[in-house]
Amino acid sequence: MTKGRLTVLYLLAFIFQLTVVNIIGIKNVGPNLILCLTVVITFVFNDGWKCVFFAMGAALLTDICCGSIVGVGPLAMLAAVIFSELARERVNTELLTPLAATGALATLVYNIIYWLILKITGDPMSMLYMLKFQIFYIIYNIAIMFAIYYFMNKIRKKQIRKEDGYDI
Repeated sequence: MTKGRLTVLYLLAFIFQLTVVNIIGIKNVGPNLILCLTVVITFVFNDGWKCVFFAMGAALLTDICCGSIVGVGPLAMLAAVIFSELARERVNTELLTPLAATGALATLVYNIIYWLILKITGDPMSMLYMLKFQIFYIIYNIAIMFAIYYFMNKIRKKQIRKEDGYDI
């Protein structure tokens, strides 16, 4: 993935996160496009962990635009990227089942870290209230991750063919 392509993808994810996600969300629950893009890039590409700075920048912009505390999103995103990279080293990245498991757990890690930091800063939301909506966040995120994976996997296959010399 080139830096220019990553910049465009994260800029689009940021814009869509602030606009389109609210339309498709149900009871204020919708996918986290920045998290989905980050997990898939980390999962698909060998050097996908390098997108962490773009992801943290997009999460910081999201916090600045609509977050209650600035800086919580990038910290939670860093934890999710670390988890995704550790999971990537141990599973087959060409199948959808490991992506679904990694995406579900990365969503849970992201939301728990986000909640924990907010709790430390004095937010009154209880853990049970936060966990009540996790299944919906996970379902939304996995659906979006599958769609992103479809396109990213095509890019990966094209890169592999080009590196092997089979690309015409």
